[in-house]
Amino acid sequence: MNRLLKRQLRRAFGFVEPGEFEQAVVGLRDIIRQMTCDKAVSALAEGLEDFFDRVEATYEQSERDLQLRNRSLQISSAELDSANRRLRAEADRQAVAIHALRQTSNDLLTSTGRPPLGEGVESLEQLTGVLIDLVHENETIHRNLSAVLADLERQKFALDQHAIVSISDTQGRITYANDHFCLVSGYQREELLGKDHRIVNSGWHDKNFFRTMWETITQGQVWHGEICNRKKDGNLYWVAATIVPFIGDDGQPFQFAAIRTDITTQRVMENALRESEQRLQIALDASNTGLWDWNPKTDHAYFSEHWLRMLGYQKGEVKENGLGWLGLLHPEDVALVQKRLEAHMRGETPTYQVEFRMRHRQELWKWIFSTGKVTERDAEGNPIRMTGIHIDVSERKRVEQELKSAMEQAEAANQAKSDFLANMSHEIRTPMNAIIGLSHLALAKAESPRQMDCLAKIHASSQSLLRIVNDILDFSKIEAGRLDMEVIPFDLDAVLHTLSAMISVRAHEKQLELVIIKDPEVPSYLKGDPLRLNQVLLNLVGNAVKFTEVGKVILRVEKENSEMISDPIRLTFSVTDTGIGMTPTQIASLFSAFTQADTSTTRRFGGTGLGLAISKRLVNLMGGDITVQSTPDVGSLFRFTIPLACDHQRAATVAPEQCPRHGSMPVGTIGSQSVELPDPKMEETIGHDNAYHAVLPSLMDPLSDQVNTPAAPLPQFRAELATPPTVETPNLENLIDQFEQLQAPLLERQPRQSLAILEQLTQLTFPPEIQTPFDNLKTLIHKYRLKDAMVVLEAIRIALTRLKET
Repeated sequence: MNRLLKRQLRRAFGFVEPGEFEQAVVGLRDIIRQMTCDKAVSALAEGLEDFFDRVEATYEQSERDLQLRNRSLQISSAELDSANRRLRAEADRQAVAIHALRQTSNDLLTSTGRPPLGEGVESLEQLTGVLIDLVHENETIHRNLSAVLADLERQKFALDQHAIVSISDTQGRITYANDHFCLVSGYQREELLGKDHRIVNSGWHDKNFFRTMWETITQGQVWHGEICNRKKDGNLYWVAATIVPFIGDDGQPFQFAAIRTDITTQRVMENALRESEQRLQIALDASNTGLWDWNPKTDHAYFSEHWLRMLGYQKGEVKENGLGWLGLLHPEDVALVQKRLEAHMRGETPTYQVEFRMRHRQELWKWIFSTGKVTERDAEGNPIRMTGIHIDVSERKRVEQELKSAMEQAEAANQAKSDFLANMSHEIRTPMNAIIGLSHLALAKAESPRQMDCLAKIHASSQSLLRIVNDILDFSKIEAGRLDMEVIPFDLDAVLHTLSAMISVRAHEKQLELVIIKDPEVPSYLKGDPLRLNQVLLNLVGNAVKFTEVGKVILRVEKENSEMISDPIRLTFSVTDTGIGMTPTQIASLFSAFTQADTSTTRRFGGTGLGLAISKRLVNLMGGDITVQSTPDVGSLFRFTIPLACDHQRAATVAPEQCPRHGSMPVGTIGSQSVELPDPKMEETIGHDNAYHAVLPSLMDPLSDQVNTPAAPLPQFRAELATPPTVETPNLENLIDQFEQLQAPLLERQPRQSLAILEQLTQLTFPPEIQTPFDNLKTLIHKYRLKDAMVVLEAIRIALTRLKET
């Protein structure tokens, strides 16, 4: 028990021996338990021991506190003095700190725009409160700054994705290069850092360019421009650059940030556009073309300088709108121009084109050709932009007028020439026919060889001259456009038979084979111009015979496509020979007028050079064209295809037994004789001795309703001619003389005299093969088809001559 407590208890209760107090407390508790006492007394007895324990603990604590106070009082005065000095020094330091803190607070307050603290504020609590407020504000500023930095970082990221960014020091060395710079330039970042921008210098710009740029940024100014750089692989690329200097506290730049955008594609397009515009401008200037652009909605227009110059005006002298342009138009042309313009603006025409007159500044009228097109329309479809050009065509109009006048004069001269040629040809042919007829009669009666030779030359020369006159007349009619093609019914077989009769003599004289093959699919009754068709065929086949010395001449008539049924049909006529052939140079000028393949003065073959030119133009008039293939010393092939309508009505009225036999095999004509060929290869079925066999064709008037009778085979025909007829047969020599007498009046176009001679011959009886063409001859003379009559007459005379020889 605590010593002080024991003493207090001894004084109060008289307890002397140790433990007496504790025993008394236990005994009292037992007595109370044995007694019947109220709860309060019992509780008091139970709590006395705990109470005295607490009192004892209090006394012990009091003693410890007293000991501590005593120990403190025992500290020496030196220690107290030392502590006192330390406290004073600490107080001084606190005062200095408070002063510095106050000064810092004032600086912060001043920087934020608030008034500073007064001199009387020395309290740490006051300063602390101020600093706390400043710290809070600083935290707010820091958060805002962090947000701004984050936003700047995002902007930097977006900028890096689009732009080429680099940062350089004041020496121009690269200190930062973003990924896009590396990607575009082709360099790794390590290759760029520490280097200057000469690493991407392309050499495109001169030194002054970079000197101006460097002077600008070193003076603290922002520089803008376009730079051509070079990639690592050597390719060039263009950038639009902005260089921003960063200024230090000393007012001088300490680094430069370059932000560039790749404009290579744009630059290429600009160059292409510039070149295109230059080419367009050159083309417009070279072609004397003016450009215009017009907005119909606002009536605003643009006229190029060349547009104005062609009318003698300068910029500003003509109002650039529709009314300004309309005011320059010739009054007579306004209606036409407005009509064309409105039609195009409504979408009725793909372009606007018109020629009109415009008033020049010198008060004269210029012819202008204007063309344009609507290039833009609004949502309702109304035109809001139209672009076009003006071309000065005054010179062309003048030339056209002069040309028109010259054409009129030429047409008048050509008409006069045609009239002159027609008159001259008539005047020449009349005596020429007489010369031919009389020379032929004299030749038949000549006795001495010298006379026969002279007369033969006269006869041949006069016939040649007549052919020349006829060719010149035909050519002049074609040139003047006055040759009309007929479309009449005709028999193709008759045309081929007539052709055979006319060519047979020359072929026979040269011992050539003349073959005419008509395809079974080709109809006989057609509609067209048989006279001109015969003229073309006669020229082609005649030339083939003329230029062939050995071999054969083959004429084929074929349907262009036997599987197609159409009207008109297209027939192909081809003439093949084994003659001298031609070179490509000769073929090139073959169809030119007055041109021959052999142009030498010693050429073997005569002619005017008009035959093929006339034939080509006739075929053109019939709707076709002539082609030629030829090999020197091998032969030539002339071919033309023309449309001809079928004469279905006439074909339906002809009895089957009157129709020529075609069958399924090709039909060949040996000379003029129609025969069926057992083999399609004509060359293997025609005579083996290269001799030409010809008989008199069964001719008819193409305008009559008579049908050809197939000629009898050659041996049968000769046998019939050799057999004495049942009636009296005239003397062949006298008969030939009488037919020769017909030539003169026919050539002189005197049909009455010819008919008178024919009436004398009607009393005689001819074999059937002679009688049919004789009847046709009378029909042709009656119908005044004297040219065809001459063909039939010549065929009859040849047949009679051969009959006489047999």
